[in-house]
Amino acid sequence: MTISLEDPTPKRCPSRFLTPAAKASQLDGIREFYQYETDDVISLLAGRPNISTFPIKGISVEITDPHHPEPSSGPTTTLNLKDDELRTAIQYGATNGVPALIKLLEGFQEIIHKRPKGSWNVAMGSGCQDLIYKALASTVQPGDPVLCEAPLYAGVLPGLQNLQAVCFEVEVDEYGLSAKRLADVLANWPEGQKRPRVLYTNPIGGNPSGTTAVRERKLEVLKLCVQYDILILEDDPYYFLTPDLVPSYFELETEVIPQGGQVMRFDSFSKVLAGGFRLGFVTAPPELLYPIEVLTAATNLHAAAVSQMIIYKILTHWGVEGFLANARNVALFYAGRKGWFEEIAHRHLDGLARWTSPVAGLFLWVDCSESGVKNTSTFMYQYGIPHGIVACPGASFYPSKAPSPHIRVSFSELPRDKAEEGFKRLAEALRHYKSDQNNA
Repeated sequence: MTISLEDPTPKRCPSRFLTPAAKASQLDGIREFYQYETDDVISLLAGRPNISTFPIKGISVEITDPHHPEPSSGPTTTLNLKDDELRTAIQYGATNGVPALIKLLEGFQEIIHKRPKGSWNVAMGSGCQDLIYKALASTVQPGDPVLCEAPLYAGVLPGLQNLQAVCFEVEVDEYGLSAKRLADVLANWPEGQKRPRVLYTNPIGGNPSGTTAVRERKLEVLKLCVQYDILILEDDPYYFLTPDLVPSYFELETEVIPQGGQVMRFDSFSKVLAGGFRLGFVTAPPELLYPIEVLTAATNLHAAAVSQMIIYKILTHWGVEGFLANARNVALFYAGRKGWFEEIAHRHLDGLARWTSPVAGLFLWVDCSESGVKNTSTFMYQYGIPHGIVACPGASFYPSKAPSPHIRVSFSELPRDKAEEGFKRLAEALRHYKSDQNNA
């Protein structure tokens, strides 16, 4: 199906992207009625445990001041969960998330992505990966084609395989997902093959490629997805790891399709607050969120309420400005690490490997083809590990598992001395490989 961009796009229900099973899904009889539990209604509904039996009488968290010049060594504030906040944190809650946190995050999305509330809602999940899998399960049937940027985040692949999706790889370039390659794939789609309805992309600081899709590139991709009626799954855990924020697909989609509904956006707290919270949220039309809510009710009931309430407490204390200041501090921290990490990498690898310096994210996507390496999976086993170095081979990030000359290396935690020694060992392994190939 293609739609002319010359004519006003007719309003289409976002539920067109759902599978028949997702369209027919319903919440269980208990959670269906949760919405009617209000202050003026006496509820005999749920079988919740009595919180007076819980031994937890308070939860405290100590946080830094994001506006301080040296946040990690500056003053701290202790936030306490007591009374109603504590009860919310330790009791069963709403499937889609703590209402106060959802309202707060919807306000954040309005400000950060410049999208007035109206055609979209927010729902919480146990991290982005939880929500992405449920979104895929709601939109993909066995045998369905799914467009995937390549390389792509390896954590998505088991879910796609479990759903028996047929992945079609669309290569990235230095500016992220290539609109030209996407156009070529869609224009030359195999005759008789079911057309794709879903595109997965990790547009900022892509894992593993490190590439970032700029505004113009995203608009090109959006126009193609509107033309061919494809839903974009915007997985953006590194969005805040850029000192200057880049407009998101969610922000830009109304420039292409005024009513929106072509993007599901996935945000994470793991990189800017704490990975152990295991909390993420999805922003999308309510029609697309409901099947996710049903799957949550059927599996983990709701994201951890303790995590939700701690984050709610932090965000209400900081406000949007404080949250963005903290995110910028994190972005500058990683930019600093990337700087000295790349200096060390160049010192050891120039002439042996190359890469594009990432704008955001935590990784270098190192191309070892200058040393003659075509398959880093075999290289890592036969040369890398014997030289005392290990990195993730590029084939791990392709649905096809095709041989790749790339490796992914992370600069998020490694200290300088380990990075120095690590790149020294990698260079020795590459030289050893190159020598063996020349002598073969």
